[in-house]
Amino acid sequence: MPKNENNPRRVFAPQNRNVPLIVLINTLLNNIPGLLGTIFLFLGIVTFAFLLPNVDFSGLANYGKVFQKTEGVVVSAEKTSIHVNNDLTYAYKFSYTIEEKKYEAVSYSSKKDLVNGSKVAVNYSAADPSTARIEGMMFKPVGLWALIFLIIPAVGIFLLIYSVRKNYPAVQALKNGIMIRAEFVKKEETNIKVKNRPVYNFYYKFTDFYGEERTASGSSHKVESFDNIKETEVIYNPASSYSGCVVIFMPKAVVNYIRKNIILCNGKRK
Repeated sequence: MPKNENNPRRVFAPQNRNVPLIVLINTLLNNIPGLLGTIFLFLGIVTFAFLLPNVDFSGLANYGKVFQKTEGVVVSAEKTSIHVNNDLTYAYKFSYTIEEKKYEAVSYSSKKDLVNGSKVAVNYSAADPSTARIEGMMFKPVGLWALIFLIIPAVGIFLLIYSVRKNYPAVQALKNGIMIRAEFVKKEETNIKVKNRPVYNFYYKFTDFYGEERTASGSSHKVESFDNIKETEVIYNPASSYSGCVVIFMPKAVVNYIRKNIILCNGKRK
């Protein structure tokens, strides 16, 4: 930053605020990727909380194990709540005897032709006879193909990482920055739509701590809420090249925190 001989450069002292965690989280997720990432991650967690216990990992768990064949009898046939390719999955409980010891296990299939008392071929582990299934069926209701649903939380995590990295400078501004008034410059329509309404970027300019001009921006599809605002507050960190965040575009929890705890650089509390 240039300076003249009579006016040495001012030195900015960071504020070191202890910002509440809920305010930090709201700041980090304050954009469309953050919202979508949260939704995708939540849906992914819910999906896998249901799916994982029902996924058949036997192909991996039993890799290299020796299986032998014996005869078993179906004890019960019950419908499950799981559909695969629109076919209802059935749980077949069966019994079999190995070395005069009786075992029971459950296999899953969309076959409908087995009833109580049906004789079936059973594959069982030579090392652990209690591990068995009806030949041609699965140990669990859902195959490994269900792991494709990992895409949902993976997308969520990717979007959240993007959002956190993009908004981290705003967190630093909350912790160490100052607030100043900025003047409206322009608005621009983006290619993004929310509720079938285009999202606009609103730009505001201000002169920072060192006398340099900066331009901060905020985005919203609620154009009518911001069209008539010609001057508003921006919080920024003079020690950073980050342009700053426009307060009115922040989540409500963040706005409330800022206006209760951060003073305008002209000394007036907002």
